[in-house]
Amino acid sequence: MKAKLLGLASALAILTAAGGAHAETVLLSMKGPGAGNPFWAAVEAGAKEKAAELGVELVVLAPPTESDVQAQIAQVEDQLVKNIDAMAIAPTDPNALGPIVDQAIQQGVGVVFVDTKGINDGVTFIGTNNEVGAALAADFICKNIDKGSDVAILQGIITQSTGKARADGAKKGLTDCGLNVV
Repeated sequence: MKAKLLGLASALAILTAAGGAHAETVLLSMKGPGAGNPFWAAVEAGAKEKAAELGVELVVLAPPTESDVQAQIAQVEDQLVKNIDAMAIAPTDPNALGPIVDQAIQQGVGVVFVDTKGINDGVTFIGTNNEVGAALAADFICKNIDKGSDVAILQGIITQSTGKARADGAKKGLTDCGLNVV
């Protein structure tokens, strides 16, 4: 349900960023294929629902894997040539996607970041506070295992700001309560 709401909020935000009801074509550029990830599948469903309600064409694209930065850049470049009006993007690598996001902004494309915050100034970010979320998970762990226990943090793709924020929040929460992060 939360992911569906995020999809709806994303659609509203990108339409607002693109000039409200004047937007005709919106790109939702996700980090990974929606069908393979329940979160992204829900975001896609919510965005499609809102786009249909507003009569907006929604183009949903994702690289073959969450780590395929060049594929995402190529997809965005292709859509910019097709003159999209707005773009909601979850950058696979915020630093690598920065220049293409700047290009979109210079072309007058309304841009919002979804789930993963990019490096570009003045772009709205819609997502959760991953550091706080990880700290809450750490708090749960701390309450359920003995102080002084060894714990490990398994991390995903390290270039993604969401993964870094989750690791930072988890490490702080786990060490603050007396667990040993190994």
